[in-house]
Amino acid sequence: MEHSARNLGRALVVIVDDRIAHGEHEDSTGPLVTELLEEAGFVVDGSVVVAGEAVDIRNALNTAVIGGVDLVVT
Repeated sequence: MEHSARNLGRALVVIVDDRIAHGEHEDSTGPLVTELLEEAGFVVDGSVVVAGEAVDIRNALNTAVIGGVDLVVT
C-alpha cells in the first residue's frame, strides 16, 4: 500500500455500533476508513469503537479534541 507524501493532519476514526462494541460482530469499517484516510494523506491516530449511547459518543469526541486531532470520521 502506498502512502501519500503529504500530511493533511491527524485523524481519528470513531465507529458507533452496539454490536461491534459488545463483541457480537467484527469491525471491518474501521480498518477500511483508516486505510482510505492514510492514502489521502492523513496520519490516523487510531480507530475507536463505541456503543450508540450519547455518553459513549461524547467521550470519544472529547478524547479526540483533547488529543488534538484535526479530523474525526464517524
